[in-house]
Amino acid sequence: MGMISKIDKMTILFVCFFSLVPNAHSQEKKQDNKPPGSPMIQGESVDHWIKLASDKDESARMLGTFTLRKIPANSNGKIVRKVLEALRTSLNDLSHGVRICAVKSLAEISKSNPKYSKQITHSLLLLFKHKDPDLRSCSAKALLKQKSTRQLKKNVIFLLLNALNDKESAVRQSAAKFLGNLDTKLSPSQVNKAVLSLTTLLLDNNEKIRLNAAVALEKFKSLPAPTVKALSKVLNDSDEDVSAAAFTTLYKFAKSVDHASARKIAPIFLELISKNTAEIRSYAATILGSLGQKLNDKQINQTVFSLFDFLVSSNENLQDLGTLILSQLGAKAILPILRGLSHPNESVRYIVATMLGDIASEADKSTPALMGMLKDKDIDVQFASIEALGKLGPEVSTKQAENIAKSLQQKLKEYGQWNVRCHAIRALSVILNKHKLKEESAIEETVRKLLKSDDEEVRSTAANFLGTYRAVSNVSIQSLIKRLHDSQLEVRYSTIEALGKIGRRATSKKALNIRTILLKQLKKSEERFAIVSAFGEMGINATPALPTLTALLEDKNYVVRYHAAEAVGRIIGKSKKEAHNIQILALIERLDDDYWIVGSHAAIALGQIGPRASQAIPELKKLLKSRFVEVRLNAAFALGEMGKMSKIALPELKKNLTDRNQRVRNATRAAINKIEKR
Repeated sequence: MGMISKIDKMTILFVCFFSLVPNAHSQEKKQDNKPPGSPMIQGESVDHWIKLASDKDESARMLGTFTLRKIPANSNGKIVRKVLEALRTSLNDLSHGVRICAVKSLAEISKSNPKYSKQITHSLLLLFKHKDPDLRSCSAKALLKQKSTRQLKKNVIFLLLNALNDKESAVRQSAAKFLGNLDTKLSPSQVNKAVLSLTTLLLDNNEKIRLNAAVALEKFKSLPAPTVKALSKVLNDSDEDVSAAAFTTLYKFAKSVDHASARKIAPIFLELISKNTAEIRSYAATILGSLGQKLNDKQINQTVFSLFDFLVSSNENLQDLGTLILSQLGAKAILPILRGLSHPNESVRYIVATMLGDIASEADKSTPALMGMLKDKDIDVQFASIEALGKLGPEVSTKQAENIAKSLQQKLKEYGQWNVRCHAIRALSVILNKHKLKEESAIEETVRKLLKSDDEEVRSTAANFLGTYRAVSNVSIQSLIKRLHDSQLEVRYSTIEALGKIGRRATSKKALNIRTILLKQLKKSEERFAIVSAFGEMGINATPALPTLTALLEDKNYVVRYHAAEAVGRIIGKSKKEAHNIQILALIERLDDDYWIVGSHAAIALGQIGPRASQAIPELKKLLKSRFVEVRLNAAFALGEMGKMSKIALPELKKNLTDRNQRVRNATRAAINKIEKR
């Protein structure tokens, strides 16, 4: 095939090595013996190497031809022309190795002597038709590196396009590779010729040629249907690199193609998506996903129904890909996706129901179908439908929200699994916080009854619902109070938290009732920290409980202490009164607590109180050196909240601008800005 023989390769390597080492004869020569005006290369005159390039011995000719590439850039024109003539003569040498060395030397001289680029390029152009395929390939590589004129570039492209059809595989491979890297803009006729030739090369027996052809096609923005078809066949290539390159080209083309072209090539991938191996199907599905927004309704339907098959595949990668692409299609494919709710396989119904909850723009279309799925025979599908309705509830009209609420309320009245009921309660909570519905009191009553459910998770979720319900009744408050004696600790925690939230927005009378009950409940050690936290949630409405909370700052349980610090800070922080010296002093004492988390929360509390707690500044300054990240961070926060009162702490604060922790550095910077009022 005309490839470089093993002996030739070894000879060239020998020449490359030998040319770097000056011979002994050159070392003995004196500088005074060189001909006037003749530049030197590795201790010998240029004439010496020109003469060697025509020596009878092949190895000597290779050495001379190879070394001539090193001619100094500042050589005069006469000398350079002599070198070029010698190299052009070597291009026709009987030795394959000499010819290759001559081509490479010409390319190197063109780079170091740009003004001779035109002459050199002309010589290389002539070689592109040489009978030696290695020489043609080597010439193609050299030509594309030349800084030639516009006209010469046109000639290079012309020869390059013709080389795509060369009978030698090495030439076809090089031409395809370099065409893919070519940055010169092709004319429409050149584009057509290149694409047609590259399409043919996709069927070449040589995998490297197929690979280079697939990669080269990536640079063209417009690909005709036959080329797309050919690339789709290469997706199943025996060589993984070739199939991957074909996929990359097709995927990028699919993302940029116009609507008309997208609809024209879609059938190719719709055929692939239902056949072949999992890998080919995934390729086809991904490409269809990128075409999705441009397909017509029929093609979108076909794509969606094919993806439903992915969802029930035993291949997890196909399952994940099917879910991902259906999500990408989203609103564009809402109608066929909705049909998935009637799919015979429960996995498809589950995934579709889950997915619909994330397509908020189509909430009005999805909610009727999802409400119908509340009666699905599969409990997981019911679960997913409820969750989706909770997400879509805030996006629909009030009338539609009322319909959803009625359906969910009915679900609560039915006997069912605890997780279904819990999600129905949570969905109702989200909807009621967005919409003011006519049936709110009926919904509250239904949820309130669930405080007596046999399942502790349902009781806990019902308590949470009533805690967030904006118009909770006295009846519900009393029902919650009874749950303070529930047999399950988790339910009691949820109840305490709910009462705290209700107490924050309650009237004085209701707040007094809640506060009184919670103070009595403080005697139970298991729930003390939760009750303290609830007082913090109540804010100003818990002000009368401050003496008790202040005393708890010295509780033997450190968890109670840091919750007490948090609660005191929240209550006083919301208060406009100046006098809270006892509480402030108690918080300052806790800055030095044995447990760093208590000191950290005390710092936050003092920060919430703000300038009124400026007497804490000296102690807060000390915390800036703490070995605990959270303590340093919260000390900076507190000092910043005290504003200009903390100017005395600026030197210590600025040291923490170089703290090893990014969060501390950010908090320190923010504090300094507040103190200096930037």
